[in-house]
Amino acid sequence: MECLSYIETHFTPVLHPGLKLKYFQQNDWHKDWIAMALELVQDEYAAHYEQAAPAGEESPSTIGPTHANDFGNFSVAARAVRESELDEFLRHPVEAVKDPLLWWYNKRLIYPNLSSMARDYLSIPPTSTAVERVFSQGRGLLQYTRNRLSPDTIRAYLCLGDWCRNGVVDISDLTAAIKEKKRKYIAIDED
Repeated sequence: MECLSYIETHFTPVLHPGLKLKYFQQNDWHKDWIAMALELVQDEYAAHYEQAAPAGEESPSTIGPTHANDFGNFSVAARAVRESELDEFLRHPVEAVKDPLLWWYNKRLIYPNLSSMARDYLSIPPTSTAVERVFSQGRGLLQYTRNRLSPDTIRAYLCLGDWCRNGVVDISDLTAAIKEKKRKYIAIDED
């Protein structure tokens, strides 16, 4: 859950064509925090998306002369280095966009690698549970007398409590299952 909240607050605004870094500026984020949010997105893009080969583009090994005299398109001059897709995207002003996923789909040929990243992150549904509420529930569960519960047990208790509150599990069914389990456990001990 912490990871999803982290993505929501850092990656999603930067990759949304209607927000970008303006979102942080308009919400009075400290300049260092904005720089950190940008750096996180840049690092993720560079590590997992920037070097991806865009669909339909030839690989460097297939580009070259096919005949010995076919050097007309080559030059020893340095090739212009293209600005990264992320930098190019952020350089343009924000746009009024209702559906950012559709916008990125339509821009997939302009930003082939960045659109892949944006679609990956913008398609994550936002959380419906505030992290503070989960921590509050954990505090009620983890009293000082229960300090030896395993992480799996804590997770199971928190999930079960949430499922009961939201009607996924009926409390009477849960009670009946616990009583049945206890009855079988007692019967085994008596044998």
